[in-house]
Amino acid sequence: LVDPPYEYVLDGKCKLLWICREKYMTSIKGKPPEVYQHRSGVLNEFGQLNIEFNLQVNQTFKSALESPEKRLILINKGIKIFPQTFNNLEGIHHLEMDRNELEQPIRLNPSYSGLYSLSLSFCRLKAIPEPIDL
Repeated sequence: LVDPPYEYVLDGKCKLLWICREKYMTSIKGKPPEVYQHRSGVLNEFGQLNIEFNLQVNQTFKSALESPEKRLILINKGIKIFPQTFNNLEGIHHLEMDRNELEQPIRLNPSYSGLYSLSLSFCRLKAIPEPIDL
């Protein structure tokens, strides 16, 4: 007996039915998303699931676009890689990403042309994005 593993057969009917259900759902819907805990805040004391964090960042982005100031504030969110949803920041005038742990340099594309202020204090960046003139 190879599939399901013999240990699950010995564990009883409930365990066997659960394995069969998982295999059936995977064949229909695909693999479930990878879920891990995203840590943020001072000394990473706040934790939430990565899926919830991504939804929260997307909601913050949408509300920033609708606000009159067009200010996107992502201070101390534990962001390590610049989110893919920020590839198009057209309409955002102020971006504040202070106190994040950015590991990769930010590449600004033409959609950032409306950006008036960019704040990246204490982000551990080794270089400032190229199109920015000091």
